[in-house]
Amino acid sequence: ETLAFNSAPVVIGPSVSGNYIFPLMVNSPDLISGVVVIAPVGVWRYESLLRDFNKPCLIVWGSNDKSQPTTNADVLDKALPNSKKLIIQGGGHAPYIDNPRVFHGGLGEYLQTAF
Repeated sequence: ETLAFNSAPVVIGPSVSGNYIFPLMVNSPDLISGVVVIAPVGVWRYESLLRDFNKPCLIVWGSNDKSQPTTNADVLDKALPNSKKLIIQGGGHAPYIDNPRVFHGGLGEYLQTAF
C-alpha cells in the first residue's frame, strides 16, 4: 500500500535507527524533506557518504550520553552541509526523555525555521 503526502516527510531517527536513516539519506534523499537524528549509531560508517545530503538536518545529543559520544554529533555537524546541532545538557542517550521541554523546543524551532 502507498501513503500519499502533500510533501515529503521529515524523518526522525533515534539511536539504532541510524542503521536505517543514514542509508535513506544517502540512497533516497528525494523521499524526505529533512531529518532529525538523535544520537544515531553508524556515524563513522556513513560520515563521508552524507556530505551530499543538503536537506535540513537537526542533530540531537545528550551531553551525558554514555552509549554514543557527543564527538559524534560534531562529526555529523561537520559532514552535513545543512545541519543544526542541539546538545541537551544533562541528557543521556534518550535526551528527549531526560528533558522533553528542551527537546520539543529545539524540534519546534527546527521545523519552523527549516520549513
